[in-house]
Amino acid sequence: MTERLLGNGHFVINCNHGLGHSLAAEVWPYAFRFLMDHPRGVEPLPYDGVGLPEEFPEYCSIVE
Repeated sequence: MTERLLGNGHFVINCNHGLGHSLAAEVWPYAFRFLMDHPRGVEPLPYDGVGLPEEFPEYCSIVE
């Protein structure tokens, strides 16, 4: 999915928390924060060029 999103020009963050396609309760605040920071059509993209907010877990990274 990551390659397809990148190929279509999307900004992608990968959070490999080791649980596959399920989200532990601890991940929801970061997913919600990402969605709130990236409303449809926002320009420039909030994390592009500046990185993830400090409170994001170490297992999250911007995919380039």
